Amino acid sequence: VVNATDIEDKTPKGYKLDTSNSTKIPYTITTDNENITVAYIIDTSDASKVFDYEISYLEEGTTTEVHPKTTAKGYIGEIIPVAHTPKSGYVISPNQATTLTVLEQDTPTSLTILYKKDTDNDGIPDDTDDDIDGDGVSNTEENQYNSDPRDPNSKPHKYTHEPTVKDLTKEANAPKLTEDDVKNAITNKDTFPPNTHITLDPSVNLSTLQDTAGDKEVELTVTYPDGSKDTVKVKIKVEIANNNPNPNPTPSTGGSSPSVGSLIIPKDTRVLTGNETNNQNNNNNTNQNNNTDNNSNQNNNQNNNNTNNINNNTNNDTNQNNNDILDNLTKEQIKKLEEKLEKENKELKTKKIDGKNKFYTLSNNYKGCPMIPNIVGDYNKDFELKFKDINTIKNLDEVQRLAKVDVVNERGVNNTDLFEANRGITRAEFLAIVLKVHCYDVSEKPEKLPFYDVDLDTWQAKVVKVGSEIGIIKGYERDKKGISFRPNAEISKIEAFGIMMKMREIQILNNYQDRYVDKKAEWQSKPLSAGEYLGIINPENTDFKFNPDSHLTRDEMVKLIVDIVRLY
Repeated sequence: VVNATDIEDKTPKGYKLDTSNSTKIPYTITTDNENITVAYIIDTSDASKVFDYEISYLEEGTTTEVHPKTTAKGYIGEIIPVAHTPKSGYVISPNQATTLTVLEQDTPTSLTILYKKDTDNDGIPDDTDDDIDGDGVSNTEENQYNSDPRDPNSKPHKYTHEPTVKDLTKEANAPKLTEDDVKNAITNKDTFPPNTHITLDPSVNLSTLQDTAGDKEVELTVTYPDGSKDTVKVKIKVEIANNNPNPNPTPSTGGSSPSVGSLIIPKDTRVLTGNETNNQNNNNNTNQNNNTDNNSNQNNNQNNNNTNNINNNTNNDTNQNNNDILDNLTKEQIKKLEEKLEKENKELKTKKIDGKNKFYTLSNNYKGCPMIPNIVGDYNKDFELKFKDINTIKNLDEVQRLAKVDVVNERGVNNTDLFEANRGITRAEFLAIVLKVHCYDVSEKPEKLPFYDVDLDTWQAKVVKVGSEIGIIKGYERDKKGISFRPNAEISKIEAFGIMMKMREIQILNNYQDRYVDKKAEWQSKPLSAGEYLGIINPENTDFKFNPDSHLTRDEMVKLIVDIVRLY
């Protein structure tokens, strides 16, 4: 039993025992190492010895409270510990007191703890921080270009817009590149703010650039409305002219696709697949080489924005109201546009949506591919699908169209007689299907590939070889091993949509901007804007979200392919 006499009296001056929060004495100990609590409170019975004190927490130089004021009572001479409580957006000023001594006076003993603004919470006060909002742009540069150095969402235009540049290819002594041709190598320039100016390095002489073959490079400066600038380099490959005496050979019945030479790259290496007019068996593919003419080779590597050179005044109006450029063109101007497109191996197309014509352009690279009319044509309605899980397929018409031409295996995944509508599809599988739809020969084994994770002895290597040569795949960002393609990773919706829109270079003739709110990169805007404008996709049906990173299912794949092929 512990009695009061067993406990040493350590009552602080000005305090008394807090019986409510102390162990009641006498106390009987029942186990080892039990604790006995002795608590104290201020003894207010002698008011002459107790005085008020207060602690304030203020932003330096202002009366703004960072934390609520603390008020309490203390015994004369009592030393009160003062907490330095952190606060988001602030840092405690240096050399602040850590204790307060209660004084005998008529007014409360006061102490103020001062805080300084720290907008980005990096521990550096704003008044000494050279990047107040922590957005990676110095205060000096933000002030120079009239952005707010205290707002991380406010930056100079050069930090919010990144020019995307594509390489150009021209033949030596072919029609000369113009300054607009080079500027159009910036493929996302239409997304720049109004009044952005692009200028060519004045030391560059375009009139002599194509006099010799080889790899060239010119510099463009992008000056944004706020005065900030980006400098980019455009690579231009000048090739020896293709003097092939037979540019349109008769399709052969065998052989492999031609290899890619050091200077001349055949644009199309196709095989006949599907229901050809000569009633060949679908499984017996016929190889066909289409060596496009010089103008086609030239223009396939140029930006389709060349059409904007017609009637600039009309284009300016078009960019403002999102109407088709053709709405304001005369018949003569439309004819001139069609002639220009024909020279570029492209054609002008129209699609009627809600009673209004929507115009767009696409390349003619695959006009001779019999697979395409077989997919979108009046297919044999007696053709029956035999999948055991047919009731799970939403896009039954599209599955039937692709199964009829053997793009979709009638025997299902791994010959299981199952379509597996909700199953994902790998990047290599989707690429193989897209190339088959467009009549590419993928029978040639590559000697090497730009991707370290594709086995050269697999079927994947053959399709990746063709996809890489025609420029529709580039792989992921370089890591320690090099560039990867990830052939067995499931393809995302935006990757698949972008590849299909790129196959025939589908472009709309205005600055229509898609309404999706969840894009992850600037390049995604171009295919989504064209797809929405042409009625392939509708953000209103999906709460304005495309879910670009979600995996594409087999059911979604067949609809995506058929919907875009219908634009052809």
